[in-house]
Amino acid sequence: MTNNKQYQNNGTRNNESYRQNECTNSTNSMNLNNQSTEYYDHHTDTRYIHHSNIHNRIPPPDPHTLRSATPRRARNEYDDDDEFTVIKSKRRRNQNNIKNNCHYDLVQDVQPNVVVNSPTTTHQLQQMSQPIVPTVSTEATRYAQTRFPFSPFIIRFNSGNIKESHAAEQIIKHFYDNVKIDVNIANIRKSIAKCQGDDYDLLIYVKDVDSFSALFGKQNWPQQIGGQTFTFTSMPSFPPQLSVIMKNVDLRVDLNELSEELNSLYPEIHNIIRLKNKYQNDIKMIKIEILSSSKRDALLKDGKIRVLGMTFDIEEYLYPATVLICSKCQGIGHFRRQCKQQNDTCKTCGTNCTDIRQHRCTSIMHCIHCMKNDHPSNSLKCPIVKEYRSLLTKKLLSTSTMNITNKNNYSYEPAGFPALPQPQSSTAPISINNATSNKIDELIFSVAKMNDTLDRIEKKQKEFELFIVESKKNDDYLFAKVDELMMNNREVKDRSDSNEKLIKKLILPSLDLLSQFLQHINLKATGIDDADFKYKIQTVRAQLDNASKGKIFS
Repeated sequence: MTNNKQYQNNGTRNNESYRQNECTNSTNSMNLNNQSTEYYDHHTDTRYIHHSNIHNRIPPPDPHTLRSATPRRARNEYDDDDEFTVIKSKRRRNQNNIKNNCHYDLVQDVQPNVVVNSPTTTHQLQQMSQPIVPTVSTEATRYAQTRFPFSPFIIRFNSGNIKESHAAEQIIKHFYDNVKIDVNIANIRKSIAKCQGDDYDLLIYVKDVDSFSALFGKQNWPQQIGGQTFTFTSMPSFPPQLSVIMKNVDLRVDLNELSEELNSLYPEIHNIIRLKNKYQNDIKMIKIEILSSSKRDALLKDGKIRVLGMTFDIEEYLYPATVLICSKCQGIGHFRRQCKQQNDTCKTCGTNCTDIRQHRCTSIMHCIHCMKNDHPSNSLKCPIVKEYRSLLTKKLLSTSTMNITNKNNYSYEPAGFPALPQPQSSTAPISINNATSNKIDELIFSVAKMNDTLDRIEKKQKEFELFIVESKKNDDYLFAKVDELMMNNREVKDRSDSNEKLIKKLILPSLDLLSQFLQHINLKATGIDDADFKYKIQTVRAQLDNASKGKIFS
């Protein structure tokens, strides 16, 4: 018993000494780590600790480093039984406990909130941390909600200097005169960003789907604008406002056969695309692009489409939101004027430089978000940008759904409408108050009556305007008919004159010759002049003369 207690006391002193040494070493290690440089990444809102040879990373929690969360005690802590304690590998167990407890205390004392403004490169950040998708900001949400609803039509000119307003007026006039469509242009601006020499582009933004459908057909455009020829550098991306989704289309369905039948049923279809997932595998959804807003609305209203002997569901196509990327630091979710970074970041190579205009880019693509070398930092192909766009789209959809719900579901609570204060006592006599109230009531009644009269006058005015329009249309129709009758009368008169000339100058002389010939033959054959035959011929000739002169004959 005595030897056991003595051994236990010696072990306890050794453990305490060992624990002090461990804590001292750990403290020195922490002091060394605290001397390391910490960096702050504005793009991902994350701090990093970097040093050359020591990897100062806090290990993940494991069963040895976690303290017990329950009041349960281990058996070896209270195993005293008649002053006898069972000791089994106590030294090793105590040493492990000392290390773990000391390390846990040091972990709790780490303060990773120190920010040191020191220049760093994205390649160092790549070695320090994995990319983190930033949270969706209010600026990104407003940016996605206030952009133009349609991509611009870009036309390039090689010469001249056409004004934007003149080009817009000429395009609108051409489509109204030739295509019979009113094109609504939201904005038009000039750009030389991707041009060379004297070339310049005109970016044309439209307001509605009908204008986009009209401008999307190249055959509808004029040959020249402002006396200058132009070319299309590229066609705009097809808008979701003219697209639908056909769901549950089996992967074994032939897309070419499906496209042929859909094009035969709906000639307005522009393109048919089978969608893919993020792994670039085909899925059971097909996007249909239609150059007719009315046909798209009819499909969405029906909710189904019948093709190849099958019926498929039709839903609205929702396009991902536009992502806001800073042009200074290439960060996501804020504008350039809100950027907190002092230097500029090259969107291609990801280098941090003081003056981007004097920067010589290596043309080696490097993304500062995902640390890959196959796309620039502002590319929409970046997985971090894709994930951010997905979060932004979900937020916009949830916000719109919440607004609709709030508009439709009203909850009236008495607490939200406090009681009005008690009316103050009036010193005016009751009779005066009653007279004033009566006057006010009469005035209100007169105003209401006058409003009704104005409404009736307005209604009559609209009816009169419609009557005037209809009368004008009827007058135009009558004038057209009168002109047509006058034209027909002229034609009939011309034909009558022609027939009269024909009768007088050709038919009547021919009849005279024929009658003389018959008289001559009769006289030669019989030797006797037939007076009766001669009388009949002269009578018929006289009647013809009267008819040609317009006289009545019997």
